[in-house]
Amino acid sequence: MAMKGIAISTSVGAERWTLWEQIPERLMSLTRIDSKPRKTILITEMDERRLRALARRHERYPAVAALEAELTRAIIVAPESVPADVVTMNSRVVYSEPRGASFEVRLAYPTDARGEADISVLTSLGTALLGVQAGEELTYSTGKGPVRVQVSRVVYQPERAGDFHL
Repeated sequence: MAMKGIAISTSVGAERWTLWEQIPERLMSLTRIDSKPRKTILITEMDERRLRALARRHERYPAVAALEAELTRAIIVAPESVPADVVTMNSRVVYSEPRGASFEVRLAYPTDARGEADISVLTSLGTALLGVQAGEELTYSTGKGPVRVQVSRVVYQPERAGDFHL
């Protein structure tokens, strides 16, 4: 199997870090939503383990197929290597709709999604938010059709705050 490389760069204070990953060529293909290519997403090793276990426990739910597809196309990184503007589990994020409405939500595991501002990773929006960077646009499905939103910023990311236990 052919291998290609990808460099992921991030800045921490005045230092610049680059992570070089060898990725099988079959994983370099892009997933299409609304005929537009999707960027590769980043997921931490810890989140990947927990999300795969979650998918096994809830495999009968239709949303699990979408989550597994995201996990398959993701680049897995160490928690301390994930850029600060990437949406990880338990991150608080601000996203906006084209009409201008903005929302601050927390990407949560289903058992932790207790309030209106908690979005379960097993929802269409939750799965779409996982692993994207601030500034990116994404599309998720609703009963009324697809909705396009933009992630404005990551307000809180556990890894950036050193909260690796969440």
